Order: sequence, then structure tokens, then C-alpha cells
Amino acid sequence: MKTIIVSPCGLPIPAVKGGAVLTLIESIIIQNEINKKMELTVIGVHDKEAVEKSKKYKNTNFIFIKEPKICKIIDNLYEKIYIKLSHKQHNTLKRYLWKLYVISYLKKILKKFDFDKVVLENSGYLLNILKDRNIAKKYDNKIFYHLHNDIPDNIYINGLKKCKILSISEYLTKKIISVCGNEIEKNIFILKNGFNCEKFNKELTKDEKIELKEKLQIEKDKKIILFAGRITPEKGIKELLEAYEKIDNDNVVLLIVGSHNFGANNTSNFEQNIKTKFESLKEKIKFTGYIDYDDMWKYYKLADVAVFPSTWEEPAGLTMLEATVAKIPVITTISGGIPEYLLTDYATMFHIDDEIVNNIKNSIIEILENKEKYIERAIKASKYIGEKYTEENLYNNFLELLYK
Repeated sequence: MKTIIVSPCGLPIPAVKGGAVLTLIESIIIQNEINKKMELTVIGVHDKEAVEKSKKYKNTNFIFIKEPKICKIIDNLYEKIYIKLSHKQHNTLKRYLWKLYVISYLKKILKKFDFDKVVLENSGYLLNILKDRNIAKKYDNKIFYHLHNDIPDNIYINGLKKCKILSISEYLTKKIISVCGNEIEKNIFILKNGFNCEKFNKELTKDEKIELKEKLQIEKDKKIILFAGRITPEKGIKELLEAYEKIDNDNVVLLIVGSHNFGANNTSNFEQNIKTKFESLKEKIKFTGYIDYDDMWKYYKLADVAVFPSTWEEPAGLTMLEATVAKIPVITTISGGIPEYLLTDYATMFHIDDEIVNNIKNSIIEILENKEKYIERAIKASKYIGEKYTEENLYNNFLELLYK
């Protein structure tokens, strides 16, 4: 079974710079190394660290696309012109020329080699390969579009309708149907996410916790509220900070793990603005920046409560599942596909409305004051998530949908 997975080609694969989609792809790679049920090829952007890590995967053929200097120069120039004329900044560099280059490169690969199945991961621009009639004919009924986020406004709809669609939640399935019409429903299949649950179920010793707290300059007796994810408006970080500001307890520290754009060292206007706005709390808030995914479990294990107050309709959400497996009481919102994955019995959830800040504040206080009760709930939740959303389940379900 010759399968090719095409990554979004923004961040590298293996996922050395993070990214939920890249981490999920790597989970499939890892399981295929063990089970060897596919002759697997994976395409991604060239990155020295990723190339080095790829060598450990002996049964996967990696194709790394190097970005030509001219693409980088022109895309950066476009971004500067855009900022100057609009006085706005994109959350991430749009990289239009690079995307055209990826499409051209991918077309050559698909024409040169024969694959039984082609999986396009998440980025809508990849569907433009189907504008090539020869590719559309050669891979008729063989192309899957694995969608992790809402459909982009400028997506190539005719290309999407030629694919079988792997959707990560019922919520996202309904969104696809609302955009494309009821006739597309027969081509949509649910593929729930999975991850390395065992990694997040490990334990830190008391000494290791003290050592990590010292590294973060957090006193060992302090309680920790944790947020993990990208520092962007839709993740609810501003609302969390406003809630934290209202908590009258000097023994509680807010630990914010993540960066504006995954492994990148750059920041954003939003991140700078919230740091300025909450300058008075800087002694009580710790920003770690990007943390390698292999080390994330240690930060979950430091936390007394984890808060993920998404203010958009999140199609699934991975961080809240990771924290749950780590046996941390979780607070999140009833948004998108989150309640499909993390049942309301196993987390504190509330709607996205005018009371969100007060709900975050009150929920944090409730959990910290009744820790034993919520730890008991967290242990039950960890068992549920740890059995349902494993890498093995993701891999087996992926194969079943591709080759049934």
C-alpha cells in the first residue's frame, strides 16, 4: 500500500518545531514504523533538524523541499508592502510564491511516481494540484483531504469536491457541509485525533518539580495555573489574563507555555500588547516561549489547574487532551469539537459569552479550593482519554478509512 502524506509545508516534519498537525502526522509515521502496514512517503519543508531526526525512521521515505531564496525574498517583500499599505500585520507570513513552488514540486512527484493513496494535510492551497487534469485523472478516487481547521474562504471548492475528506470532528463536518452543500456529506469521514498518551502520563519526581520550578523562577510552594498553546487572540489568553488579574491570591502563579508562531522566535503585536497591558502582574506571570513537544509533559505535571479558554469554534483541540491525560484538572470552553473529545463530565466547561472572564476566575478558585475532588475527576478523565485517543487508534482508523 503506497501512501504519500503531504504536510502543509509551513513547519517541518518530523515536528521539530511543534505544530498540532505535524505532531499528528508524526504519530502516524511512528505507528507505521512499528506496524509497517504502508509503504509510506512524507513530503515536507527542508529543515536541518528535521532531516537529522528523519534518519531514525527507517521505514519512511522523506522528501524535503528546499525553499528557493527568490521565494523567500519576494514573499518577505510582499509582506512589508502589505504592512505599509494596510497598517496591519498577518498572523503568519502568507508565503504566496512558496506555495506556488510547493504545488509545482508536488505535481512533478505525483506524475513521476505511482501512489495508491494521496493524503493532503489541512492546507487548502494543496488542493490546487487538482487543477491539473492529468493528476485529477490519475488519482481519481485516491486523494484524501485531511482537514483540521475550518475551511479557508479562498479554498478551491471544485478540488475539495473531488476528494474524500477526513474530518477531525462532527462540528467540522457540519461546517464543511454548510460551505459545500449536502451532496458532499457522502465523501466526509470522521478521523478523530490521537497522540502519545503514555508520554503525558509520566510522572515527575518531587526533586524534578523543584528543579523545574527553580529554572522558571517559581517558588516551590506556589500553585500554578497553566496555559499551553499559541499566543493568539482566539486561544483566549487575554481573557485568562483578565481573570487572573481578579484572583486575590499571591500564592498563585500563571505559567504561559507557548509562542506566537510555534517554534519561531518572533513575536506579534498582540503578544506585545498583552504583556504591556498586564505589566503590573509581570512578577506573577511566567512566559516560557516555545517549548519542545517532547518536554511539554513536564510543564503539565507542574500545574495545579490547566486553562484553555478558546474563544473561537475550535474544531478539536489537542492541548486540553494532553493536560487531561497528565491528570490535571482542566478548564475550557464549550466550543467547536471540544465537547466531542473531552466530555463535560471530565472538565469544567462554559460557553463563550460576556461572563467568560468571571467564569474562568470562579472556576480556577473552585478547583484550587477543592483540589482533592477535582484530582479524583482528573484521574477518571485521564483513563478515558488515555484509552480512546491513542496513537494506535489514530493509525488504525487512518488505515481503515484509506483502504476500506
